[in-house]
Amino acid sequence: MQSQEKPTKFGVFSSTLAILMSVVWCVYIAILMIFTQREVTSIDVNSAVVVTILFYGSVVVVSVLTFLLTIAGMVLSVLSLRKGEPKRFFAIAGFVINFLWLLPYCIGCFTFFIPLNS
Repeated sequence: MQSQEKPTKFGVFSSTLAILMSVVWCVYIAILMIFTQREVTSIDVNSAVVVTILFYGSVVVVSVLTFLLTIAGMVLSVLSLRKGEPKRFFAIAGFVINFLWLLPYCIGCFTFFIPLNS
């Protein structure tokens, strides 16, 4: 009789974090699109300042949240892979998707070292 192998909890949680980041960014972009469809002429100066603060504040919050949850997802994937448990598909998928979410941050760090006169 074959034993039923359960997927690792860390791997499933890592994949869930990757999917959660996708949902957070989709919701953020949808809210941003709804927010920018208002007429600019109907916004007074005080609400324009509030909208600007909310816009840039939300960009910072979502970016920091993406970075932290992506690092956490990658750590959970590595922990799942290091345990050597069967059905590591969720851990590998979570690691790859979290790495793709982290890639824009890494590219920003690498372009810092490129000379300006090239």
